[in-house]
Order: sequence, then structure tokens, then C-alpha cells
Amino acid sequence: MEKVSAFLDKVPGWLQPIAFGVSIIMFIVAGIMMTTGQEGSAKAKKMMAYIAIGLAIAFMATSIATSIRGAAM
Repeated sequence: MEKVSAFLDKVPGWLQPIAFGVSIIMFIVAGIMMTTGQEGSAKAKKMMAYIAIGLAIAFMATSIATSIRGAAM
């Protein structure tokens, strides 16, 4: 049980920088899609919404991990 708890403590530390870096790249891609045409604009708006949701989940990872740890004990 201690190994699982230690792992859950480390996951947000890995997840947040990776998620932030990927989201910056994806926002750039979505911006390029938005400027290239009508069809790309609709897809880009959806992509930006998904990026925002993913970032919210990544930054809430610490509290999610704490909740899981609390439920497991």
C-alpha cells in the first residue's frame, strides 16, 4: 500500500509539466487550423475546448490522487 501511495504522490509532478508542454503545442496547431479555413475553424474550436478540459484535469491531478489515496485507506 505504501508503494501505491508513493506512486500517487509522484504522478502529478510528472503529469503537469508534460500536459502543459503538450497543450502549448496543441494550441499552436489549433491556431494554425483556425487560420487556414472554415472547415479547420470548427475543428480547432473543439480542439481548444478539449485542450482546456485536459489541462483542468492535469492540474487537478494532485487532488484526484489525494482522493484516491484517501478512498484506498
